[in-house]
Amino acid sequence: MLWFLYRKKGQLSDQSGPLHLFRSLVLVVHLLLSTIGTEISAAGEKPAEHSAPTVEPAPAPPPTSTVPVPADTSLEPKGSKIEKLLDKTHGSIQQSILKQVVRFDDFFGNTQTENQRETKYEIRLRNAIQLDNRGNFQYSPKIRANIVLSKIDERLRLAISGEDEQKPLTPTLPDDPGNPGFDRTSGNFRLVNTELRYRLIPSPSQDLLLGAGVELANPPQVFARSRFQYTHNLSDISLFRFGETLFVKTPDGPGATTEIALERLLDQKTLLRWDSTGTVISGLRGVEWGSELSLIHTLSSLSAINVIGGAYGNTSFDGVINAYRLLARYRRNFFRSWLFYELEPELFWPRRADGSFPTNFIFTFRLEVVFKGIDVTGR
Repeated sequence: MLWFLYRKKGQLSDQSGPLHLFRSLVLVVHLLLSTIGTEISAAGEKPAEHSAPTVEPAPAPPPTSTVPVPADTSLEPKGSKIEKLLDKTHGSIQQSILKQVVRFDDFFGNTQTENQRETKYEIRLRNAIQLDNRGNFQYSPKIRANIVLSKIDERLRLAISGEDEQKPLTPTLPDDPGNPGFDRTSGNFRLVNTELRYRLIPSPSQDLLLGAGVELANPPQVFARSRFQYTHNLSDISLFRFGETLFVKTPDGPGATTEIALERLLDQKTLLRWDSTGTVISGLRGVEWGSELSLIHTLSSLSAINVIGGAYGNTSFDGVINAYRLLARYRRNFFRSWLFYELEPELFWPRRADGSFPTNFIFTFRLEVVFKGIDVTGR
């Protein structure tokens, strides 16, 4: 999982062409899951059609860091040799990953029920290149994997995440409260961790998640958490969401994160969302908080834009507010149904020691490759 450390932060390799980058990402995923499959042996699509954002209750909020935009059939395989080669390579790797995931699930699962179950996985490889107003480049790879261990229990999932980012230039709301590196509005995002998650109460309006895992640091750190989320429809076009996460992590100790969100559908293509979080943790003075207002608008079946404005701070500071930011994120599915890119210009105003808020600018380009698999063969 330490695949991302082969690059030095703050600089780009001379071999950072798109083809080299894609091949590197593909090789990393293949090696990762091949290693898991080897250890087990020793012991014994296409996205859905786009639909406009809705406010129906969901068991978990969508990540604030991305705007999901499925592709349509216009990205079906074409006749070009290059396109056929890309689809064949992607499909081959996707099947190889699925094979290793199924072996992993079979090893730990109940083989007597395997004909009644499906093994599922989703892996997202993201690479970001950032350029700030001082002319500094930063390269930040990221991986997120979610595997359903259906042979054991449909509610049990194995989550793997890895990032290689310096302390963020701008704070953000936590993507995954209680998960190391994501449980505070600021901090060091350099980590690799694995977590087993069990959904104790999966329902449209209530969701209780129990999780435990290991952060692959030096020395390794362990953590455990419980996260409860309640969703209530205020009307046909608006909803209220509340979340509470209790966690403990070595060596920081216990902590808690509270989330509040309101969403309203302005029209069939536009969603207005307000999110706020507050985190307390042993050893951290005050409450670290953040609040964001975002407007998500669907441009087409292949693209969408998200405009976000936010404020962040800590109640222990005299000024309370540490930073502001304003950004626009354009996301598009292109060329293949499993390939996406994002363009994100951002203005941010960090607080200085003298109380001033100088203006800074950063531009981010992201490329994302998605692998999904479902074993429908009834192995």
